[in-house]
Amino acid sequence: MIFEKKFHSATVIVNDIKRNLANLEDLLSQCSIESRTRYDGDITEMRDQLERMMEVEKRLENIGDVYLNTEALIKCLATYYLYDLQSTEAALESFHRKWTSLKTDILRSEQILHQNIINNLPSRQACKEIILFIDAIKRLLDDDHGAPINNREKLYKNYLNDI
Repeated sequence: MIFEKKFHSATVIVNDIKRNLANLEDLLSQCSIESRTRYDGDITEMRDQLERMMEVEKRLENIGDVYLNTEALIKCLATYYLYDLQSTEAALESFHRKWTSLKTDILRSEQILHQNIINNLPSRQACKEIILFIDAIKRLLDDDHGAPINNREKLYKNYLNDI
């Protein structure tokens, strides 16, 4: 009777593990899709991709915690020798390889995105040159165009008032 009860409990637990493992596989696939990136383009777009990567990385950490708990449970069940867990252990090992691979890919993608963002930012020297260039243009516009236009505008307004 006790043996039968333990066997039934182990069977239920193993079936739950298999079902949850399938859910984790789906979640892993979703994370994989969300982690696809383009490494070129607008800095804002790359920053958005980087934020998305970091979100996926957090989700993968949560999945990793579930994996560790599941692995511990399977090891505990294996000590009772009540159920053939080889297929479940194989599925769990396959899941772990996929999880590890995706986590590695995401970390590499994050590093590439960080580097590309840095590479696409203008250097300090370039920023200084751009600021000097903009200031020079403003000064030239004020000297060449702003003053006469303002003077003409005043003259025209005075002319209209005189009429």
